[in-house]
Amino acid sequence: MTPRRKPFIWVTLLNGLLGGDEHCEWKSWFRAHFEGYEKIPDDNENRLSGWRADHAKTVRARAEQLRIEGWTVYVEDQNKFVYRGRAADVSACPDIVAIRATSPGEPADARIEDCKTGKEREKDFWQVCIYMTLAPKELALAGTTLTGAVVYK
Repeated sequence: MTPRRKPFIWVTLLNGLLGGDEHCEWKSWFRAHFEGYEKIPDDNENRLSGWRADHAKTVRARAEQLRIEGWTVYVEDQNKFVYRGRAADVSACPDIVAIRATSPGEPADARIEDCKTGKEREKDFWQVCIYMTLAPKELALAGTTLTGAVVYK
């Protein structure tokens, strides 16, 4: 286990605390301040691989729907970014970032979406809010309309 030089926080360490689904602040603090610690083995690997396949299918279907509607769509790792703050760095990877020009010479519309295959949770809303707040400056162009959504299966 190694202390980090600067806290490094994944959005998923924050959204559960904000949404009230997670109550152990220490767990998030620990994961933000240390790396290389031993993790408990996951006995649900089969369930997790099924979730990954279902999630990928949901993201692909939503991305295709947006493309049909005229959006330029970026998916998962294409959207990964790190917001470098003074006190900590926050890393995020929205499932979908879509951009569409409204008309020539006009600012574009931008959407950040996160796809979920399970039941609705308060933390899902907060996850998209954090993405929108920390979105890279390329999405926050003057006049650009930025919206966000949680897309449930």
